[in-house]
This record gives sequence, C-alpha cells and structure tokens, in this order.
Amino acid sequence: MITYHTLQDLVFGNGGIANVTFIVPTRPIRVCGPIAYSTSSDKEVPVEMQIEDKPEDDLDSIHGTYKVRLIPTDPKLRAVFGYERFYQSDLMGMIRDGVIKVKIGEMVA
Repeated sequence: MITYHTLQDLVFGNGGIANVTFIVPTRPIRVCGPIAYSTSSDKEVPVEMQIEDKPEDDLDSIHGTYKVRLIPTDPKLRAVFGYERFYQSDLMGMIRDGVIKVKIGEMVA
C-alpha cells in the first residue's frame, strides 16, 4: 500500500525518477492532420510510464507541486499513447485508489 503524502516523497524516497514508474490505464491517440486525439470508445490499455524530467521552473516539473507529465517508458509507444498530464494531488489520489499502479524498481505496488 502506498502511504506517501506527496509525489516528491514517493519518487525521491525510492531512488528518483529513473527508479519509479507508473502503470497507467490510457487510450491510444489518433492523428488527423495537425490534430491528435483519443476517444472514450477505445479500450484503455495499461502502459508503463515514467515522469518526464522537466526543468525546475517548468509547470510540469516534479520539483514543483502543480502538475507532472508522464510519458511511456518505451520510446516506441510514445507515438501511440502520447503523454498524460496530472495534477500531482490527483495522481496521488489515483494511486491510493488503485487506478494507477506504482512500480519501484521491479516491484509493482
């Protein structure tokens, strides 16, 4: 069970960005010209994602308290699933509720 209060506690208390990934239910994106979108009719697929390391002054930085951006760990899947942005508090809530799984090293919690 995840008992961390903040995303920073979870990530930096377990070896940092490189050691903590997330299993996120996500839908593939479709591209139509310059527009990329996903539809709710597509089945969700569990995808292993990592925190995208952003500069500390970026709004999506793990070092802040606002949002965080997750990208697939497999670079080949990035064109298929794109990225997911979460408010850090919402991501922690989804982890506590079991919607998103945390993988620390090789162990899934």
